[in-house]
Amino acid sequence: MIEIVVSIPHSGTRFLKERLSIDAHVHTNIFGWDALIRETKGKKLVAPLRDPQAVWKSTVRRYNKWDATDNISNFFNSWFMMHALSLIRDIEFIPVDLQISDRITDWTPVGGEEDQCNTKCYPTCLRRIYVLPFVQKYYPINRG
Repeated sequence: MIEIVVSIPHSGTRFLKERLSIDAHVHTNIFGWDALIRETKGKKLVAPLRDPQAVWKSTVRRYNKWDATDNISNFFNSWFMMHALSLIRDIEFIPVDLQISDRITDWTPVGGEEDQCNTKCYPTCLRRIYVLPFVQKYYPINRG
């Protein structure tokens, strides 16, 4: 079966693509629901996962304009789309920051830090993300 990396932006997409030699990927916030289902149909889904706070910091660093009205909603929507997808499809989650997958032998980080625009991480409450079952499995709720 063909594998596809389905990911929340800045959660380890490039890392999994390189380490697992998977060419195809889709971010959960880029496509609408119907397109996401269509892109993943008939494929084995593999998803990188990182602590939501680390993903938030990585995301904020890449914002060209902090006060864009859809920045925060896009971030949260990515997590909720992944949750919805996990309810109807089997997803192999690989928590890249915990380094606990037998499929990965080289945990050396893969680039991506060159596209930083901001040095400050703006605070936001991530509790709604930490309670999602696929997140809760690896990251305790008290971290949000």
